[in-house]
Formats: sequence, structure tokens, C-alpha cells
Amino acid sequence: MSATLSERASANIGEIPKKDRPISERYRLAGLDFAEKHKAARLLEECKSACLSQMIAKYIAENGPMPFNRAENSVKASQEWEDYVTQMVEARYQADRAKVFRDTLDMLFAEWNSAEANARSERKLTR
Repeated sequence: MSATLSERASANIGEIPKKDRPISERYRLAGLDFAEKHKAARLLEECKSACLSQMIAKYIAENGPMPFNRAENSVKASQEWEDYVTQMVEARYQADRAKVFRDTLDMLFAEWNSAEANARSERKLTR
């Protein structure tokens, strides 16, 4: 089966050194990186209450019957919960950094586009 045009273009672009790639390709790659990191952070955030409930159920099963709020406080004081929250915050931080990088490429393109427009205007004035 032959590769599609976009697959061939991506393969060819992959051979170009990163610093020489077109801004559009750098933006595409930064966008994909952001999407993956955003997905990971969002998954941890969305599963937070389910994870807490599972940890509470496990804690009650291991330590015998007790009031829910006592089990919840014990779980929230545990290293396992702290690790989960730390992982969740780190994933959001990585996603935010990837978004900043992607947005920086967007601004770089806007600056380049503006500079090109200014250069065209200057060339018209010198005629």
C-alpha cells in the first residue's frame, strides 16, 4: 500500500534538521506534543475522584469498617495520594509548558508574517 501525500511529506520533513524545518511543521509537532501532554493531564484530573474512591475502599478493606470521612482523611494523608496529586500537577505543568512552546511558534509566525508585509510595503515605496 502506498503512503499518502501527507505521510510522504512528513517523512521528508523528518529528514530536515529541526532548526531548518518550516514553522508550520514545527507548529504541527508542537501541537501534537501539547495534545498528548494535555490528554495525560486531563486523564489524571478526570480520574481524581474515582482514584480517591478506590483508595478509600482499599483502605477500609485493609483496616476494617470505619466511618467514610475517617478513611478519606487517612487516604488523603497517605504518600500514595500525595504521589497521585504530585503526578497530576506535574502532568498539567508539562502540558502548560508544551502549550507555551506551541504558542511561541504561533507568535514567531505572526512576527515573520508582519516583517514580510513591512518589507513588501517598503519595496513598493522605493519604486
